[in-house]
Amino acid sequence: AVVLWMNFSEALSYTMCLPFVPFMIQRFMGLSDDDPRIGYLSGTVVGAAAFCEFAGSYPWGALSDRIGRRPVLLAGLAASAVAIPCFGFAPSYPLALAARCFRGLCNGNTGVTKTYLAEITDGTNRTRAFGWLVTCFGLGMLVGPAVGGSLSYPERSFPGTFPPGSLFSRFPFAL
Repeated sequence: AVVLWMNFSEALSYTMCLPFVPFMIQRFMGLSDDDPRIGYLSGTVVGAAAFCEFAGSYPWGALSDRIGRRPVLLAGLAASAVAIPCFGFAPSYPLALAARCFRGLCNGNTGVTKTYLAEITDGTNRTRAFGWLVTCFGLGMLVGPAVGGSLSYPERSFPGTFPPGSLFSRFPFAL
């Protein structure tokens, strides 16, 4: 069950920024609504995490062969726990991009999770376990954007809880 929750949280952490990245870029760069650079810069921020995770997956997999799956999985979760707030509190485009790259490079959990799951299952339950793994990832991909979109600009969505002038006025993507 823990492996499934990890897979869910990885998908959630990757996709929760999707609804607000264009607004974040627009805010950082002072761009107008119709500026074509918003799409390019947004795609760069989102894609950077995927590219960096791809680049880091083999070294993390090799490390998990040497020191074990659990320490590597925990390191990946810790990296996500650091990268997500760094991204939300980033005051500029370069720092937001760096946070996404950090999240990707320091998180090779996708491959390690599958290897770990294969090792802890056998022929009687492996198919079911991998089915649940994919289901949890899909749910994370579904829930992530809903959470990210709901919690961006909290002063507008929840003015009683997050009054204007609060920390989340300055960092509207930090929740």
